[in-house]
Amino acid sequence: MRAVRRRPAFALAAVVFAATPAADARMVRVDSETEPAAVEDNLWREMVEPHAVEVNLITAQVLQLVLAPLDAGFQTDDQLGAEQRTRVLQAALVSLKRARKLAPENLLVLQQLGRVADELGNTRQALEALQACLDLTGPDKAGPGVTGHLGSIYLRLGDLDAAVRYLRLAQGPAVTAESGQVLVDLSTALALRGQMGDAIEVLAGAMPGAFDYSAEQWGIAFALAVQYDRDDQRGAAFAILDKLQGVLQDQSFGNQMQNWFASLRFTPPEDEHYYNGLLYETLGAYAEARTEWALYAASGGAFRGRALQHVAALDEERRHPRAEAGSAVGLPRPPANGGGMTPYPYPPSGRPHHRRRP
Repeated sequence: MRAVRRRPAFALAAVVFAATPAADARMVRVDSETEPAAVEDNLWREMVEPHAVEVNLITAQVLQLVLAPLDAGFQTDDQLGAEQRTRVLQAALVSLKRARKLAPENLLVLQQLGRVADELGNTRQALEALQACLDLTGPDKAGPGVTGHLGSIYLRLGDLDAAVRYLRLAQGPAVTAESGQVLVDLSTALALRGQMGDAIEVLAGAMPGAFDYSAEQWGIAFALAVQYDRDDQRGAAFAILDKLQGVLQDQSFGNQMQNWFASLRFTPPEDEHYYNGLLYETLGAYAEARTEWALYAASGGAFRGRALQHVAALDEERRHPRAEAGSAVGLPRPPANGGGMTPYPYPPSGRPHHRRRP
C-alpha cells in the first residue's frame, strides 16, 4: 500500500497564488546607494525581458509550493485534501498560462506548464507545452525533465516507439527520483515491446558493481527483480531480493520499498499491483500477495500469465504448507517472529543470473 504523507504546502499555496503580484513586481527599485552599472544592468534587463521579475516569481512559487510537494510523494486519502490539491494545481496553471503570455519562449515556464497540465489530466495541453520546449532547444539539449516527461506521457498513451525514443534521450544514472522514474519507464516500455533483454539491461546497467546502494538504487534494484521475475529468471530475481535484504538489514525492507513505490508513477497503472504482489510475497504476506497478483491478472496486464503462475503457486502453498527448506514447493516460510525477509515461494531455478535476450 502507498504511504500517506500529509503536507501543509498546498494549503499555503492556495493563499500565495491568490496574492501573486502582477505589474508592481516588474518595477525596478533604485536607491541612492545603487551602483550606476547595476542600474544600467537592471534597465537593460527590463528592455530585453520586461516581465522577467513577474515570470521568475511565478515559476519560483510553482516550484516551491506545488512541484516540490509532488516530487516528495505527497499523497492524501481524504476528499478535502484531494480537492485542495486540484484547486492549487488549477491556480498554478492559470499563473503559468499568464507567464507564458509574458514570456512565450521561457523554457522553465513551458516545462512547468507541461507538468502541471499533466497532473490535472490535460494531456494534450501538457504535450503541446513540452513539445514547444523541445522545439526551442532541440531534443539533445532539452534535458531529462522535458524528454523524460514526454516519454512517460507517450508510454501512458501506448505509443511505445515514441516513449522509448524520448526516454532514451533522458536516460542517465539513478541518482534522483526523476532519473529513477525514467529508468523504470524505459525498462517498462522495452518490456512491453517484447524486448525483455533490453529492458533488463537498462536497469542492470544502472546498478553499481557492489550492493552499496543509495536509496534510489534500492528501488531500481527491486524493479530489476520485477523484470527478472517477468522473464521467468527466478534465480536472478531471488539473488537481487536476497542482496537487498543484506543492504537493508538494519532497516525495514518493506517500509523502504513502499516509500519508493509512493514516489513512483506507475505506468501502466496496473503495474503497481505487480510490484506490490512481489513485495508482499517476498515478505511472506501470502494472502496480500495473492490479492495483488489477482488484481493485476484481472486488469489484463501484459504479464497476466506470470501473475497467474504466482497465484497458482500460492494456492499450492496454502494447500500444502512447507515444513522445511528444500521441499518440493519452495523456500522456508517466514520466521515466527516476523523479522527479516523471506524470499518468495519459488526455488531458484538453477538458471545462470545473466541478462537473457530474446
